[in-house]
Amino acid sequence: MVSEWLKTRPEVIDRNIHTFSCGEALLEHLRLHALDIVFLDCKMNGLDGIDTAKAIRTHDCRLIIILLTGFVSYAMYGYGADILDFILKTEFSVKASSVFSKAIKRIKENDQKTYAVKTGTGLYHLNISEILYIESHARIKELITSDGRSYEFYGRINDVEKDLREHGFIRPHNSYLVNSAHIRIITPDGILLSNYKKEIPVSRGKYKQAYDDMTIHATESRL
Repeated sequence: MVSEWLKTRPEVIDRNIHTFSCGEALLEHLRLHALDIVFLDCKMNGLDGIDTAKAIRTHDCRLIIILLTGFVSYAMYGYGADILDFILKTEFSVKASSVFSKAIKRIKENDQKTYAVKTGTGLYHLNISEILYIESHARIKELITSDGRSYEFYGRINDVEKDLREHGFIRPHNSYLVNSAHIRIITPDGILLSNYKKEIPVSRGKYKQAYDDMTIHATESRL
């Protein structure tokens, strides 16, 4: 029923809809693939909806979770797993549209704040404000966060730049993208980041553009 209803939504055109018969199957899928929204039935064989939601939250704080249930009292337990909302099965046709619209709005808000990175160990949604820089090593990209964590993933540095440029990232070197919010000093010789020892190199031909971009981002952030 939910799958067929989703196919009528304009927001879902050209998107994939997956169905799973149990919580374990969903968790296995999430180990390697990203989803935006999940409708979880509270009553399932194996892991029930509540336990599945809690398991999701151990590695993904961004995925939108909506519970389907026959009992309001049971759905209340889901708020411990940061669910967006719940829908009584008897009220699905009445409430589904408003809850789904709220989910779409949350996704748009999250997309402005996080960056998804798929590594060999899973999919991570990282807070953009905590990303210091991204370094390119041929096909492998290494992302460093302000708390010293490192994430390696495959991709083209030009594609990453396209995704992060509007969030204040500058390109001082062919192999580096730097979050201008963390820059303490920028000179033609290199970039020093706040509370970070490594000096980021600056290409001679990219210094002026990088400096101008950083100045523009700094001005916009104060508006």
